[in-house]
Amino acid sequence: DARHQPAEAVGYYRQVADRFTDAAGGVAELTRAELKLPEVAVVRPGAQAGVGLRSIPAAVAEVAAKLEPDAAAASQVDLKFRNLTDVDVKVYAVDLMRLYLTRRNLDAIAGIDLAGIRPLLEKSIPLGGGKPFAEGAEAIDLPLEKEGAYLVMARGGNLYTSGIVLVSPLELEVLEEADAGRVRVRVRDAVTGAYVPKAQVKVIGSDNPKFISGETDLRGVMVAEGVRGTATVVARKGTAQYAFHRGKTYLGQQAQQVPQTVAPNGPGGAAMPVLNQSLEHNIQLQNSSNRMQNIKRLEDRYSPAKPSQGVQVDQAR
Repeated sequence: DARHQPAEAVGYYRQVADRFTDAAGGVAELTRAELKLPEVAVVRPGAQAGVGLRSIPAAVAEVAAKLEPDAAAASQVDLKFRNLTDVDVKVYAVDLMRLYLTRRNLDAIAGIDLAGIRPLLEKSIPLGGGKPFAEGAEAIDLPLEKEGAYLVMARGGNLYTSGIVLVSPLELEVLEEADAGRVRVRVRDAVTGAYVPKAQVKVIGSDNPKFISGETDLRGVMVAEGVRGTATVVARKGTAQYAFHRGKTYLGQQAQQVPQTVAPNGPGGAAMPVLNQSLEHNIQLQNSSNRMQNIKRLEDRYSPAKPSQGVQVDQAR
């Protein structure tokens, strides 16, 4: 294993896997299967040909598009895999704003029910770009010619993965103010640099129960107040242009336990505050109380009887 010879290492690990847990762990690590797509990838319209989803300056993308004017407007998404031989890929056109409002975030979007919806693309792709027991990557061509949001779903063996591809000129500049719980969003055109007014923006923190919605002003700015948790931002202009941002910093104050009130039992019938207690703590208190009661019963049963305080018969003669 240390010599980077995984095939030979697996053979030796398996010989002693029933006697050494580390050897069994080595087999599990080297033979595990993986499949992963980027959560969100962006393609700029007019710069798809030959550049895919890789982050490059707009000027370079322009030059690349001019060098290959006859190339199909196909984007690429990098699929990462390990110990898989082929993958089935499906691509669907989706309304990112509606999808986001329904799911609250883009986690586990592979679980979306798409029964009855015809995919734009469906194909099986052999995965020959990786070495056995090592991570590989395959660039998947996607014929996404129109602006919009696209859900890419991939299945390899028993593994599923999914990601969103945005064909859009929009980009976001996001300023997060952690202490104030404030998110300042500016929407702009990535190609021209122009600010985008009247773009619909929705912001939610991981600890927020509801979305914070608004439109950008003439500066392309929308400010969301009262954001708690890590922020996620989705912007839309028209029906097909989208932009997405996921923050990493916790915004606002962490939620803390506060006193609760019980039924009135204080002086004058006032409610007495008590601290929140976990279920485990309550069970421990109840078990301790029951244990003390049982000990007292045993002591009462087996302890010698106390001498009577009355007059004895032999003393009354």
